Amino acid sequence: MTTASQKLLHWKSYLSLEDYEYLVEYIENSKNKKLNGKIIVLYGKDEIEKTILIREICDYLGDSGYAYYRYVHGKPPENMIVISDFDLLSSNHKEHLLYCVKYYGNSAIMETNQIETIMAYEPLKSLYRIIEMKYTPLNNYPHSG
Repeated sequence: MTTASQKLLHWKSYLSLEDYEYLVEYIENSKNKKLNGKIIVLYGKDEIEKTILIREICDYLGDSGYAYYRYVHGKPPENMIVISDFDLLSSNHKEHLLYCVKYYGNSAIMETNQIETIMAYEPLKSLYRIIEMKYTPLNNYPHSG
């Protein structure tokens, strides 16, 4: 059986060791239906391929392991919430996301190029962990080959 550490190993050079280890534990918790109660925010420039990392995480979690936020209504889901664009969420949706994570312990992951927008939303400040993805010349894009 593949672990998150094995599945995400090729992303290790894009993250600090601390962030990589945190992300792996977070994903394993989500896979095993353990509450994280935090939002992972993947931050970095466009060419860093944050979307591809999220797709690989979703692939690892399987079809029942995640839900795109646009399909989450009412009661929080039992799986990880994936937010493709925080900036496009209405204030009601942001409040619902806060409710899901803070009171139900849901896991959520999102990506952004503009971290200021997320940091400006005061109610989420204690609920997210920013993971900065960086490109270095040693990185080979994980999706190539």
